[in-house]
Amino acid sequence: MTRLYSLYIILTSIIIYSCGTGRNFTVNTANDLAIGTTKISDIENKFGKPEDLKTIEENNLSSIIYSYFYIQEPGYFNYSAMKNLALEVINNKLNGYIYQNSLDTPNTDFADSLRDNIISGTSYSNDVLDLFGEPSGKINLPTNLINYSLGLSTVKVVSEAIEAWVYSLKYFEDVYKTPKPYYKFLIFFLDHNKKIVDKYYICNITRQVIRQKK
Repeated sequence: MTRLYSLYIILTSIIIYSCGTGRNFTVNTANDLAIGTTKISDIENKFGKPEDLKTIEENNLSSIIYSYFYIQEPGYFNYSAMKNLALEVINNKLNGYIYQNSLDTPNTDFADSLRDNIISGTSYSNDVLDLFGEPSGKINLPTNLINYSLGLSTVKVVSEAIEAWVYSLKYFEDVYKTPKPYYKFLIFFLDHNKKIVDKYYICNITRQVIRQKK
């Protein structure tokens, strides 16, 4: 991921945090989004015009990223919950999505303490579903969405992976008058047989703020 991506993500986070901006929305990812089928017109008919729209030319791939977000104004203890839906479109078809929700119930929190129960090369998608439920993001590979939406530059995709499942949570707290993002991301990479071939995890949350979904 380029430094420009990182700078853009930081500045966007600060702006929407300080203003409490964006537009609230509802989404049922299972019903509203179909990878390989949903088109740009379907996205705009369902969600309206995006809050942000970017064309990304990386990794020999041209992606259009639609972003819908809403973040509440800082409240108790300067905590701000948020919702964010990032959609990647390639050749006018949905290639993947990542949904984050720390605002509503149910949210997109997940039991990351169970992540070691999923073993690369041994576990399958059904094992992931049994432990974590439906992912809040699904992406066909290759993609620009993981690096762009999550701000991760250290994710290396193994060659046999054709799909990624994402579990993701993010919110903000005011630390010495500066909005600081708190997040945890867990990504499973699947092959043609739905076997888990790799996984990635990062977290900077040190205390439980969001109640995990049941």
